[in-house]
Amino acid sequence: MAAALERRWLAATIALAVVASSAACASDDAPAGSARDAGTDRGTGAGSATGGTGGTGGSGGSEPDGAPMPLPRLDALPPGWTTLRPGGDTLCAHGTPFQFFVRPGTVNRVLIEFSGTGACWDEASCRAGSGLYRDNANAELFILDEDAATGVRNHKDARNPFKDWHHVYVPGCSGSGHWGDATITYGTGSDSFTVYFKGTANSRAVLAWIFDNIASPEKAFVTGCSGGSFGSLVWSPHVREHYGAATKVYQFADSGVGIVPDSFAEQSYPQWNTRDAYPTFIPHESISDFEPLTNMYAMVGAYFPDMFLSIFTPHADGEQYKYYQLFGGGTITEWTALMNEFVSQVQTSTPQFRSFIAPGAYHCILPYPNFYTVESGGMKIVDWLTQVVLDQPVSNLTCGDQCDAQAAAAR
Repeated sequence: MAAALERRWLAATIALAVVASSAACASDDAPAGSARDAGTDRGTGAGSATGGTGGTGGSGGSEPDGAPMPLPRLDALPPGWTTLRPGGDTLCAHGTPFQFFVRPGTVNRVLIEFSGTGACWDEASCRAGSGLYRDNANAELFILDEDAATGVRNHKDARNPFKDWHHVYVPGCSGSGHWGDATITYGTGSDSFTVYFKGTANSRAVLAWIFDNIASPEKAFVTGCSGGSFGSLVWSPHVREHYGAATKVYQFADSGVGIVPDSFAEQSYPQWNTRDAYPTFIPHESISDFEPLTNMYAMVGAYFPDMFLSIFTPHADGEQYKYYQLFGGGTITEWTALMNEFVSQVQTSTPQFRSFIAPGAYHCILPYPNFYTVESGGMKIVDWLTQVVLDQPVSNLTCGDQCDAQAAAAR
């Protein structure tokens, strides 16, 4: 049983395909148009903020010879959100430009948020319109209109522990989540199409800008909803390695446990070529196409004992379970048991790891209004995370009898 479970967790990064699928991605995808559509000029530096109360100034672009233009400095950005287009090797799944979004704060701290992503792995899932992955980096509603922002994205809410922090939002638009380095053509003849799995290049471009512009932050909180959870785990040690011990680095995986059937892990994931994203500076026996999340947490935790590592998940997350079942898994009771066993194993191997298991069947917490209301074990998640970034001790929390009653009702 343990070996089978471990192989399920080997594909934890794949689960970003399933936990950020049609319903979840719909909430993260842009409405109509991108920041470029919102009246910005490509290749003119920082640009001006437009679009109501949310800044959507464009930047980046290309010189006449095709070379990327320098991105603007953080201290040159206007208030609100600005769009940055790094060019170079970055790309979205179907060849559209990659871009990311920055909102300057007022304190020397940075929130790095990896978006929910979805993913694709074969001709059917990768075809445009499959609904299984995000294939563009368009600006989302909370960027176009800050009055629509909720959860940690609402920088006007006094309850938000990150309201004054610099906020960097990283879309996952490559079909391979926030890592991957491959170009694959599916189909034949006139029915063929190419997918650019460039999650690694996209993420590295964002981190390069952050490292160049925020030289020594007091704190860096690396997180992500759904597929962004796995981005937070693989890239947070890179953040800690770059900044050193002077910066307190926190990792928080929001609703991304990553339990999928063995066949999916063994047959589909390797094509993405994710190894270049791994924190290979951490001593390890080998890096394979799959690195179990349990191993990743243990490796990162042992190498950086001062990092805070964590996960949040609803006890009966409907999106995570739906795709566990779609790929051949069993009941919600089975999914919950596997989730609990995963969390228990990481708690045992990684002393600084903390978990927050909440009642409910919803998916993701940070971007939504219930960030301020959901509680487990008598504590709200917003208060738990506030204590975390104040460097106060927090406990592993679970919903106990609430979860048991919910599971019984589901059966």
